[in-house]
Amino acid sequence: MKRLTKICSSCSEDNEEQQPLVSHSGQSSQPPSEQRMDYQTEPPMEEAPLEPNSQSCLLDEWDRQVLQVKKRNNAFSITNVRFIDYGDTHRIVISFHNTEGRMMKLTIDNKTIYEVDTRLQFRGNTKLDIEDMVVDFVWDLIRKPVKFSFRTRGFPLDSGSSAGYGEDGELVDSDAEKWEDYEVLNLIEIVGVDG
Repeated sequence: MKRLTKICSSCSEDNEEQQPLVSHSGQSSQPPSEQRMDYQTEPPMEEAPLEPNSQSCLLDEWDRQVLQVKKRNNAFSITNVRFIDYGDTHRIVISFHNTEGRMMKLTIDNKTIYEVDTRLQFRGNTKLDIEDMVVDFVWDLIRKPVKFSFRTRGFPLDSGSSAGYGEDGELVDSDAEKWEDYEVLNLIEIVGVDG
């Protein structure tokens, strides 16, 4: 995780009161020739192991993409999207069909991935398999502007799912229970603007 810290040339180790480089009015309190700010990356910090149900899903500013997209021909279309930093680029189209535009269809790279009748689900979510990663697709058509998001989680779909049979003999998928425990690797938010 990258963090930047300001290091001022006027900083010292003694306990003297320091003058700020910029006053509240926005005017410099020192002549420009004496002002200097360096930005340095902090050394990596040791992190404690994550506890279950911890807030490990917090994102860096680098992991989040917010895209404003205009609706054209009853569809939102985005190109060159990556679900993970080192992944392939994709083309996403979210379109609405039927006479009332109630069927929402998600297409990625010209392949229909998901369809839903929005008369029954104005808000919802589903898990997708993209590049062998679990991607949570979330939509909200109630608020304006409409929003869609794709959250890439930190474990692959075929990584030895812990699904199995419970004590009562019923099939249990414990991955669904642990879904929120996995770190978000990437978040893409699409804000749909009628155009």
